[in-house]
Amino acid sequence: MCSKYFKEGECDLEIIDVYQNADLAKGEEIIATPTLIKKAPGITCGLVGDLSDESKVLRILSLKEI
Repeated sequence: MCSKYFKEGECDLEIIDVYQNADLAKGEEIIATPTLIKKAPGITCGLVGDLSDESKVLRILSLKEI
């Protein structure tokens, strides 16, 4: 989705294996997977669970097609 809706450098996607990086997952307060966290200046929101419905993900993260 990053490459589809953002220009290069506007989006950073990090995939964390919670089993191999338990401390990082704990620091981000990830309690279930999959988890998607949006971080922007002054804004943090997230989505836990099914990420296959693209329109739902965009709506929840307050994103729209460019």
